[in-house]
This record gives sequence, C-alpha cells and structure tokens, in this order.
Amino acid sequence: MKMKTTLYSAFLASSLFAQAYDTVFTGGSGANYNWNDPANWSNGVPSESSKILIESQGLSSNDLAISGVAVVDEVVWNVTGEMVHKKGLAAGGTLKANSITIDGGNYWNQFYSYNATFDATNENGTGTMTLKTQSNSLYFKASYIKADILNCEQGAYIEVDYGGSNTNPIIDAGTLNLAKYSLLTATGSSGNSYIRLGGITGQGEITVKDGDGTAAGYIELTNSQSRVFDGKISLSNPNWGGSTNKSVHLSMNGSAGAVQHLSNSENELTSVTVNSGELSMVAKNAGAVSLAGGILSVYDANGTITDNVLNADSMSWSGGTVKLAVGIDFNSQVALSGALSKGENAGGLAIELEFVDGVAEEFAALLETQESIVRELITYESSDFGANDASVSVIGPDGFSYELLFGENALSVSITQVPEPATLAAIFGAAALALAISRRRKIR
Repeated sequence: MKMKTTLYSAFLASSLFAQAYDTVFTGGSGANYNWNDPANWSNGVPSESSKILIESQGLSSNDLAISGVAVVDEVVWNVTGEMVHKKGLAAGGTLKANSITIDGGNYWNQFYSYNATFDATNENGTGTMTLKTQSNSLYFKASYIKADILNCEQGAYIEVDYGGSNTNPIIDAGTLNLAKYSLLTATGSSGNSYIRLGGITGQGEITVKDGDGTAAGYIELTNSQSRVFDGKISLSNPNWGGSTNKSVHLSMNGSAGAVQHLSNSENELTSVTVNSGELSMVAKNAGAVSLAGGILSVYDANGTITDNVLNADSMSWSGGTVKLAVGIDFNSQVALSGALSKGENAGGLAIELEFVDGVAEEFAALLETQESIVRELITYESSDFGANDASVSVIGPDGFSYELLFGENALSVSITQVPEPATLAAIFGAAALALAISRRRKIR
C-alpha cells in the first residue's frame, strides 16, 4: 500500500495536472484524508490564493475531511471511475472558492457529499460553480451549494436530498444556468427541500426525485434582473419509471422591473405564488396560483405570441396585476379548472393589457363598424367577484376605453374606441346647441 501511494504521488507530481495547479490532493498520507495534512498534497496545504486539483482516486472510498471552512481561489475536482458512487466532502465541512468545477469524466459518475457545503460566492458577485461531464452523466448529490452563478452543463444532474430551510436553502444561487439535457431535482425521496435562485436560464429540466415517497420542493425566485428559462418544470422524473407523491411550490419575490420568464407550455407545478417582481409564464398546469403582489403575466419573452395560456387549478387574488397580451385574433389567457377567488384583504387589483404591433390600428378600423370588441381574459368554474367588481381596475393602450365584466365562467373586457378630440368637440357642441334650443322653446 505504501509503495502504491508513493508511486501515485510521484506520478501526479510529474504530470500536467501538477504543473497546471499550485497543489494536487493525493491522499499521500495513506492514513487519513484530512485537508490540513501536508502529506495529502503534492505541494503542501493550499492557501487562499491557490489553484488546486482534487482527483477522486486520491480519496479512494473516503470523504475529504475539512474542519470548518477551507478557502482557495480555484478548485477542479475530477470525478473518476465508472458506474460508481464517489465520495466528496465529509459532513460539516465547507470548501469555498471563487471558482469550483466538478468534472465527471466517465459514464454515470455519482458524487456524494451529505451535509457538506460548496461555496462559490464572493463580494463581486462573480463566484461560479460548474458541474460538467465529458460523457453521458454526472450525478451531484445532496451537498449544500452556495454560488453567485451555478452552471449545470449538458449531462450534469443535481439531486438534492431533503434539507435546508427558507432562511438556509440547500441550494442558494444568484443565477442557475441549466443547459439542455441537464437536470435539477427539486425534491429528495422524502421530506422538504428548499431552493433559492436569483433567476433561471437555459433549456434543462427542473423535476422531482423518482419513486413514490412523499416529498416537497420549495423554490423561491428573488430576481433582480430579468431571466428567460425555456426548459421545463415537471412533477414526474423522466428517469427510473417516474414519480408520485411529489410536489413543487414556486414563489416569486423579485425586485420591481425584474422578470422571470418560464416559457415552456408543458410546465407543471403544485402551486405558484407571486408576491413581488414579475413572473411571466405559461403552463400545462400551474396548480394553485396565488397573486398577492407584483405582476403575473402570460406571454413569451418577446411579448409577440398572443395565444399562450396559463392553465391552473385555481387562483386566489389579493393584490398585484395580471398582465396579458392582446393580438388581432387571440389574446393570452389564464384558464382555471376551478375557482377564481378574492383573497383576504384584497386591494389594488389590476388587469394590464398590452397590444402587439398593429393591433391598435386594426381595432380602430373594426370599431368603426361595431360597438365594441370583447375578449375573455380569465376563465373559471366559479368566482366570488361581483359582476362589476370595483376592486379590480383595468388599463391598456391609449385611444381606447376598457370595461371589465365578471361573468358566470369568465372575466371579460369590453374594448371601445375613445373618439378623437375633434369628434368629441363636435359632439359636445351639438349637445350644447340642442340644450340651448330646448331652453328657448321653454321660455316662449
């Protein structure tokens, strides 16, 4: 064993890896796998400015033990071996760096780090953690992740276990970039998992753990900048035969002016809550929707596709704005299979209509020959809003007037044209003349 360790250390010291990095973890002590033991490194224990390499074979079947927090500049961790469970950080330890790369080089690498933390944050907001694979799949399991930018490249999967809380989520990232064919499971096999993201981009998939255990995933969005996610959120894992008894709950607590677009019409969630910022989405089923503040909008990232629908089970509306796009032939819509209900202490409710290019001109022409244009905006099975409920206002482009009507199964808007100033003057002049003539006749 001593001879093997010595030969391996000598090989690393003379390799390109050793030349490219300040020091390489070798596990050379042969007795422990402690970060602070110089014998485990090719060139001594790393400093805060070090660029380091960790090779999984240096750990054998052991975890890398860090007491407290270890800080370096850059980390590359090569996960080697095929169809095996590879160990990562020992429980309780934190590895902090400006850049952390976990690189899976073989098929179906599985990398475990229970109750340990990878921290790629810095005061400039540029800390980056990247999960990548040179083959088909890298499964990164259970670690706490903190990153300004979290990149999940093609073929890389992040699998959370239950853990975290609202204040200390198991994944806390400024931006999550999910590449096509990458995956994030928002639940473990059981229990609750908490994730906080400053935005999502890419074409990957957010899903749940496979199997039939009961588990919930809570995703909080805190966007300060606008982001577009073209990938899918689903309630059934596409691997290992699917999932049951899992739920995903999404909340939007973003900054004013920041928009998170969820543009995949196949999105499925258990619930969606909007408190601040703007969540623009379409969905196959968004579950139970709650609008308490901010904006819930239904159109694509460019605001040009107007036949999009946000399908959901129900919607409770206590504050905020529903923003919809209106086209010549179609408009975006919220379609509820259940109830639209007025939330407790409801106030400041609004509908905002945006016309796509050319619609104002087309509507003006149509309204020369018809009294109004009526569009359904929110459809439902039932509603406790009054027919002309004064708690909801409506705004739209200038030149038209808008009136809302809560019908038996739909909230509709009636659009009419506001007369031009000259026309209004003529109308008012004619009315004044008619009134004057009437008064003269009465005097006589």
